[in-house]
Amino acid sequence: MHRVKHQIIDRSSFGHFTSSFCEPGAEAGIYSYSSQKGLHKVCNSRDLINANDEEIYLGTLQPGSLNNDP
Repeated sequence: MHRVKHQIIDRSSFGHFTSSFCEPGAEAGIYSYSSQKGLHKVCNSRDLINANDEEIYLGTLQPGSLNNDP
């Protein structure tokens, strides 16, 4: 869990790697959990990163939305 500039709430992300194998219908593979999608299967580490994009920006404010921002 970590916080970045403009973030107003804490966030976390989780990925469980059972293997890098991705076959439709097979249980082995990479699983990701996000607050919006829940637990879901992704096929590689890039998919895992992309699937968690909403977590990266969750609770962040747009630049310039604070009075002291340029």
